[in-house]
Amino acid sequence: MKKTVSVIVSLGLFALAPFAASAAMLSADTSMTSADTNIVAETNLSLGVRGDNVVWLQTWLESKGYLVIPTGIAKGYFGNLTKSALAKYQSGAGLPATGYYGLMTRAKLKTMMAMSIDGDKDSMMNKGVMVGGTMMIRSRDIVDNAVLASNVTTVVAAVKAAGLVDTLKSAGPFTVFAPTNAAFTKLPAGTVETLLKPENKSQLVDILTYHVVAGRYKTADLKDGMTLATVEGKTLSIKKDGMKIWINGSAMIETPDVISSNGVTHVIDTVLLPPSKSAYMTDGVEVGGALMVRSLDIVDNAVNASNVTTVVAAVKAAGLVDTLKGAGPFTVFAPTNAAFVKLPIGTVATLLKPENKSQLVDILTYHVVAGRYKTADLKDGMTLATVEGKTLSIKKDGMKIWINGSAMIETPDVISSNGVTHVIDTVLLPK
Repeated sequence: MKKTVSVIVSLGLFALAPFAASAAMLSADTSMTSADTNIVAETNLSLGVRGDNVVWLQTWLESKGYLVIPTGIAKGYFGNLTKSALAKYQSGAGLPATGYYGLMTRAKLKTMMAMSIDGDKDSMMNKGVMVGGTMMIRSRDIVDNAVLASNVTTVVAAVKAAGLVDTLKSAGPFTVFAPTNAAFTKLPAGTVETLLKPENKSQLVDILTYHVVAGRYKTADLKDGMTLATVEGKTLSIKKDGMKIWINGSAMIETPDVISSNGVTHVIDTVLLPPSKSAYMTDGVEVGGALMVRSLDIVDNAVNASNVTTVVAAVKAAGLVDTLKGAGPFTVFAPTNAAFVKLPIGTVATLLKPENKSQLVDILTYHVVAGRYKTADLKDGMTLATVEGKTLSIKKDGMKIWINGSAMIETPDVISSNGVTHVIDTVLLPK
């Protein structure tokens, strides 16, 4: 039978040429076969209006290699790029009318994929969406889908290190905001490696569970201004800006509504940091009432800490500022002000005199080791060669670390751009 179908096609996928275009009215004659008799004819085939159908269609076209949507462009608009990709598919499939999503195309896809005309809106496709080059199958759980996606291998490794695999394979349901590998590269250098160490497991668990919400929240359920309680215990804020959805104002959803058997995953472009951990992760640890910022060098961090002002003054008097602001990396054992008080009265004042600069340099450089030695790298019984020329001995006693058997590390692993500082409670004196 013959039908004239009016199709309103929005050509506005992009705001910029060559993809910008206004909505257009297309008409075409389509011949319906007996195989199409079970399809309910729709008077409105405007996919610009039915955005969920557009996302489904675009995802399917991507999976078959017909469509590549540039990074940063949201799905949901049936513009020139999608129209061209659909035309290529239709031409190859032997469909006479190309460039719009009419009844014949719907019937063809239904026959090929054994799916309803509108598809399963939960998964956007009966077999899921494409993530990291692999189709995410809704019959698999969140973990079993994620391990197959090439662009989220870092978060998968983190989930394993944190011992959360069984949790995320359980019944749920869960909503997971999964950062891409590229999202983790935005963190300060060394952060991921540090978090994956066994001694930092609790911090890793906190960060990962901050990405997990109990319940199934698809993008249609995420409302502008709403908050979601995370498994970690704090909340996430939702911001919707047109087709874009932001989490905590910083992480944008790149791939939405990845449906698994026990929940839904949204792939995001930025790692989410819980408030209690963000200072540690992005700005480092606190020393002397100030946050030690990882992007600052050893000296610029130290001058902000109120409990190491004596050693800072000594470094300046010894003319070692430029050295400790160099590329390094260095490991510095920095005595507190209280540590200098343990020295005989008048010692510090004497050492700070210009005529005693060489002695001061010897003492200070005896606190500096070339290389980056975090506490995990300090082994019981090891020795470290100092810049001064002599060695330091390491003694580990449970959670305590002693230098030369006399100085205990009070604040470990203060990370700077050019090394690591351990704040100690006693001044080290070269023999």
